[in-house]
Amino acid sequence: MNASVEKEERQEGMETLSTGMENLDFAIEHEGIRTGSLVALLADPNSPGDIVAANMVANRPAYYYTLGRSEEHVERNIKNIPNVSLDTTHISTVDSDNPVETLRGVLENTELPRAATVIIDPVNVIESLDFDAFKQLVHELQAKIEKKDGVGILYGINPEAESENRWFTMAACDTVFEVIHEQRGESVEDYLTVQKLYPGQELVNNDTRKFQLDRSLDIDITTSRNISP
Repeated sequence: MNASVEKEERQEGMETLSTGMENLDFAIEHEGIRTGSLVALLADPNSPGDIVAANMVANRPAYYYTLGRSEEHVERNIKNIPNVSLDTTHISTVDSDNPVETLRGVLENTELPRAATVIIDPVNVIESLDFDAFKQLVHELQAKIEKKDGVGILYGINPEAESENRWFTMAACDTVFEVIHEQRGESVEDYLTVQKLYPGQELVNNDTRKFQLDRSLDIDITTSRNISP
C-alpha cells in the first residue's frame, strides 16, 4: 500500500489512514484517522464539503455510494485531486425505494480489501428514514470496516432543520469533522472544524480545532493560518 497515504503509528500500536489532506494528518496525533473508524463529515450546503469527501478517497481502495449526486459528478470531483486514482475507486448510485436495505445488501455482498474507504453521500437520505433500519446499517458498516482496518465516511449536508436522526450519526461516529461556509460582507471563507476524534487521539495543538480551507480542488489545511474558535 502507498506509504504516503497509509500512516502506521508504532507508538501504542495505533495504525492510521490518511484523511487525504496532509496538513490535517499532521495536525492529528498519530497522523490521520485510526483504522476501523467511522467518520461523520458534515458540511454547509455552500461549502466545498463534497471536495473534502473526495479527498478522503486518499489513493486507496474506495467504495463511494451516492444517493444524490450523479456518478459523473463524484467522478469529476475525484479525478481532479492530485495523487488520487479512479482506478481504485468504485462509484455506485444507490437508487431504490428502500435505500437502507439496498445499501445493507450491497455491503454484505462486497468483499472489502484491507484499508478500504467506504463513503455514503449524503447520509441525509437514509438517516431521515426508519431509525431502527438506519441504526442497523450503521452498526453493520462499522463492523465491516473495523474487520478490514478501513474507514467509513458518512457525508452529511447540514439542513436548515436538522434531521431527526442526525444526533445518532454524530454519536455513532468516533470522529466528526465539519466544513463551515462563512460570508462576511464581500468576504467568503471556508473552514474545517474537528468536533470529535477517536478515543486516544487528540490534536497536536488541542487549542486549535478550526482550520481555514484553500478553495482549490486539491484542498489543503493551511496550518500557518489556524484559527481558534
